[in-house]
Amino acid sequence: MAIEIKGITVPALLVNFDVSMSIEENIEEIQRRMSSAFFHNSKVIINTNGQTLSEEEKNNLYRMLTEQNAHIVDFKTSFHFDGREKKKIIEPSRGQEPSSEKRLLFTINRTIRGGQRITHDGDLMIIGNVNPGAYVIATGNIIVFGVLNGVAHAGAGGDEGAVVIALRLKPQQLKIAGIVTRPPDDDIQTLYPEKAFVENKTIQIEKI
Repeated sequence: MAIEIKGITVPALLVNFDVSMSIEENIEEIQRRMSSAFFHNSKVIINTNGQTLSEEEKNNLYRMLTEQNAHIVDFKTSFHFDGREKKKIIEPSRGQEPSSEKRLLFTINRTIRGGQRITHDGDLMIIGNVNPGAYVIATGNIIVFGVLNGVAHAGAGGDEGAVVIALRLKPQQLKIAGIVTRPPDDDIQTLYPEKAFVENKTIQIEKI
């Protein structure tokens, strides 16, 4: 992964930090990329991808972009995902109990396209569809406000208490902890939300 610069719906550029690099390396890379005359007179939103900037580091960014005739209009710290980004999920050793720590909820407000892979250490909520060929993986629960047609793996850290909820639950494959199921071969279309959960070491699906 690398520094990403792209246009967004407001007249500004969104610059996403590369989480694999240090803050200093990100600033240096932004300076190199933004030196092009193409970006002159641009308005810029910096998304640090969860990294915390000191006031000195912010001032360095302000000064550097001002020298490039660009202007920072906002800082954000939200995590950015795309089809190339992966986060390691640590599987517990056999017999290890799932963690009881409070889980973090991560929300994605878009459809996950085929070929994309989203992972999160905590609960994952997607406001949109999960298309065939897409993968969504979470150590906690997975909630989809849309159609779940791809592959979903909840409780990826070994938590059999995790659930998968969707407005339309038609996954290519469904996995909770180490238990896997596939949809039936029939093409019955449900018109109500459903919840998948583990009971007696099998995945059950019920209307909600």
